[in-house]
Amino acid sequence: MDAIHVVSEDCKANFLEFFPKIEDFRIYTILHGVDTEKFYNEEPRDFREELGFSDQLLLGFFGRFMAQKGFKYIVEAIEFLITKDERYRRRLKVLTFGWGGFIREEFELIEQKGLSDIFVQMPHTDNMPAAIKGVDVVLMPSLWEACGLLGMEALAAGTPIIGTNCIGLREVLEDSPAFIVPPKDGHVLSRAIESCLVERNKDSFDSYAEIAVKRFSLDIPAESLEHLYSKMIDGSL
Repeated sequence: MDAIHVVSEDCKANFLEFFPKIEDFRIYTILHGVDTEKFYNEEPRDFREELGFSDQLLLGFFGRFMAQKGFKYIVEAIEFLITKDERYRRRLKVLTFGWGGFIREEFELIEQKGLSDIFVQMPHTDNMPAAIKGVDVVLMPSLWEACGLLGMEALAAGTPIIGTNCIGLREVLEDSPAFIVPPKDGHVLSRAIESCLVERNKDSFDSYAEIAVKRFSLDIPAESLEHLYSKMIDGSL
């Protein structure tokens, strides 16, 4: 094997952990990218008018319903907030856009905890940029990622994001205004959500969006991959 392409430094470290005999020089780290201009320029979807909400903080979960995405820690965080102050029930809405093998179990958990009035499962949408720009805060409580594309999309859209410092995502959120929390910690996540009720720091995210558009542009990995493939073809690798 002449070259191995990985999409983050965390991926590289993980790969070498499982395949320690692979020479380091054969591994090329080229992060993914997204269509940043689309997320930057799209008009936000008006969920308040669409769903009849008023001034609630709209939190968006855009991941699949599987253990890796950490959805249960959102439920845990909301439960902590409601237990702390019942008035938060009127101030929060969580819009979920994902699907996956455990969606039934996750919503059964929500019902068991008496939080069904806060969580809203949205129908499929083909316009994810508008949806991401339509929520107040994106929640990404992942336990691990290869390369957190949703983090790139939210930052390019200028939407505040609360994400974990898990492998694969921390590289994306590094040096950005993102709210960083540890994985598997509903208490800390609840405090981050609570802080967004007071101040979302939206101006910082709007300013950073211009940086994110360039930083996560598809052009960067496309050019890097083209260069790698060209070297493989001409034998100069």
